[in-house]
Amino acid sequence: MRDAPPVRFSVVSFNGTVHVGAVLDLNSPMGAMIELCLSMALSDFYSIHSYYKTRLSIRTKNAEHELDVASAVIEMLKNEEMHGVLGPQWSKEAKFVAELGARAQVPVISFTAKSRALSHSNSTYFVRTTPDDIYQVKSLAAICQGFDWQEIIVLYEDTE
Repeated sequence: MRDAPPVRFSVVSFNGTVHVGAVLDLNSPMGAMIELCLSMALSDFYSIHSYYKTRLSIRTKNAEHELDVASAVIEMLKNEEMHGVLGPQWSKEAKFVAELGARAQVPVISFTAKSRALSHSNSTYFVRTTPDDIYQVKSLAAICQGFDWQEIIVLYEDTE
């Protein structure tokens, strides 16, 4: 068996602020909750790691509709120094925002988009942190089989 060549890492030291844009519908319960959670997480992290010199700055833009999302992301990428974008909240918006991120070579991280179409995104700048809906369907099917249910009624909202 041959020895593998040694892995070489290069570490880049950065002392400054990393600017990340968040595109949220602040008038929705989810958007308001996400904004609060991001703020709390940053506060908790830096209270424990006060010696860190690199700081994360999240700039939130309110976007209630698809056009608002696109406009907010374009504005952030053109007019502000952004190192990443969090959001959008909905799968139907994520595909377009992923394309914008790829063109600007800025990572887009979506924490709520669950559409199966996003699983096979060709963008190297798009990361989805939630599993697609197929896993929920498989879980529901397993529950039905476990209880030996012969019929069920599924109510859903098709927002794609």
